[in-house]
Amino acid sequence: MVNLFKLFDLPRVILLLLLTIAYAVFSDIAVFPMTSYELMNIVTSEHLTGGNTMYKDVFHWTEPLTVGVQYFFFQLFGRDVLYYRIVALILVFFQALLWNQTLNEKGCYDQRSSLPALIYLSFCLLFPDMVSLSAVVLGNTFLLLTIYFMISYIKETEHQQPLFWIGWNASIAFLFYAPYILLLPGVLLVLALYSPIDARKFVTIVYAFILPSILVWVYYFWNDASVFYTQFFLQRVFSFQANHFLSFQHLLWIVAIPLFWLLIGFIAIARASSFVNFQYRVIQSLFLLFFFALLGFLLVKERSVFTIWQIVPYVSAIASYFLLLQKRRWFADFVLLLTFGALFFIRFELKKEVAQDTSGKESRLSVKFNESEWKPFKHVHSVLVLDNNISAYSRYRLSTPFLNWNLSESYFQDMDGYEAVSLLGRYFTKEQPDVIVDPNGVLPKTFYRLPLLANKYMETKKGFYVLKRTMNAR
Repeated sequence: MVNLFKLFDLPRVILLLLLTIAYAVFSDIAVFPMTSYELMNIVTSEHLTGGNTMYKDVFHWTEPLTVGVQYFFFQLFGRDVLYYRIVALILVFFQALLWNQTLNEKGCYDQRSSLPALIYLSFCLLFPDMVSLSAVVLGNTFLLLTIYFMISYIKETEHQQPLFWIGWNASIAFLFYAPYILLLPGVLLVLALYSPIDARKFVTIVYAFILPSILVWVYYFWNDASVFYTQFFLQRVFSFQANHFLSFQHLLWIVAIPLFWLLIGFIAIARASSFVNFQYRVIQSLFLLFFFALLGFLLVKERSVFTIWQIVPYVSAIASYFLLLQKRRWFADFVLLLTFGALFFIRFELKKEVAQDTSGKESRLSVKFNESEWKPFKHVHSVLVLDNNISAYSRYRLSTPFLNWNLSESYFQDMDGYEAVSLLGRYFTKEQPDVIVDPNGVLPKTFYRLPLLANKYMETKKGFYVLKRTMNAR
């Protein structure tokens, strides 16, 4: 198998494309239930269609450029997640070719190979969640472009143009996926160690990085949402608060595969003596960036399977070194096939996670809507869920901005403060959900402070508050 992909030419690209199509046809991305993350993004886009502004009218920490792209595709596909997954698979295939071409074009290997693209694409086998239009998948395109220009500058330091595009693409990657803010210090450290860089060049990169962020801030300032943008996105970039869609045990299993590849790749590289100085610098740069990517896991806001994409480029590059340096081809084939087997095994185990996790609680990875619980509410169109379990939004429209409970909880808990009372009063005056679901018991205090709102609702069962005019419509 390794010999088949040791070359990089049109037949190999076509073979990779056919393998990608075969994966799309025979995998379960078409039938796999909508994940909580996908639902959150769809509900966000849906709420923006009414002329609302992100952050001000949708309390969520999704990155600004990710919101824009997902909103665009929502206009095309609506709530059908299959189309989003197909777009994501196309994007991943393009990224695999881009990354493969970068490593080949810059001479990072002694021969042109298709192995980086093969390994990059193989991580799709981990879980259908990997093939979703997530922030990290969108951001990876610009991560790869950042590395492309970084390697270009290391190889040909007399060209100054890549410096601007290093900072620019790193900033776009950050605005798509917040943990990529660590890409800037990572790249600056790499350039300081492996290329001549002075204060002027440093300022060029930093300026190029800041410029897109300023433009985005100006957009939200123009739409009277800069305070919410700062509060819900910028101030929470370095926050460790997150939504967990997967158990810690399964996340360790997933990370074990790339760590295994990095270990055997490092051993193979350490034993080799055929590299030129430029190749050594590239290898060391990839290891440094991988370290910053690991730190980026601490900043992840939605912890699920797809977050592994942020380290896949480094893993695919280092793994390719091992496969190309291995003289015993049978052993290289064995390790590659063993990896594929491990990917399928983890995929099988993660399916158990979808139904039931190790703690006996239902997993939040996929949406599980309780039909019987909502059967009495036949005339409901809009709801508000004051919790992280957002399955109700798979059937009903969001009302009011309080989508992400991690961001909204403080307002409902702090009803003694003027700011919270004023904000909730303003939004609930604008629109009232047909049903408010309150499993955490925060609504009675809110009703006490907002008596006009309280008069409009009746608690039909514990934690379910129904708008009186909705009940009268039965």
